[in-house]
Amino acid sequence: SINIKVYPRTEEGFVYENDGENMAVIGYAGDESEVSVPKEIEGKPVTSVKKSNGLDYLDVTSLHIPSNVLMIEEKTFEECKNLESITFEEGITKIGEYAFIFCTSLNEIRLPESLTELAPGVFYGDTHLTSVTFGHRISNIGQRASCG
Repeated sequence: SINIKVYPRTEEGFVYENDGENMAVIGYAGDESEVSVPKEIEGKPVTSVKKSNGLDYLDVTSLHIPSNVLMIEEKTFEECKNLESITFEEGITKIGEYAFIFCTSLNEIRLPESLTELAPGVFYGDTHLTSVTFGHRISNIGQRASCG
């Protein structure tokens, strides 16, 4: 037998899963290219953004991350070659390994003061990235976090 998991999605097209008390956005299947991660789904806060098998964010060009998202997990936006800009509200504390690997359209990114950990290879292969600005609270920057 084949077991296929079907994930629910919001009206805006965000695919999500319930992590218990919180929600995690795991992909985007909507029609818009400029999107904002929802602050909550079904009355529960969205605290992480990640990627699940077969789901992605490839058509997104502009992304807004709200304050209640605390973490972007590893390889979440891997090879999102159309992603040009990301706006973070204060709140995120960690960006996982290779989270934005090969996002070749990103050229400038401003990380919020709340960020304390930038894992290895976060911006690896982002060949057009010319500027990464981050706050003074960051205490852990992984190797090759921003190698082009």
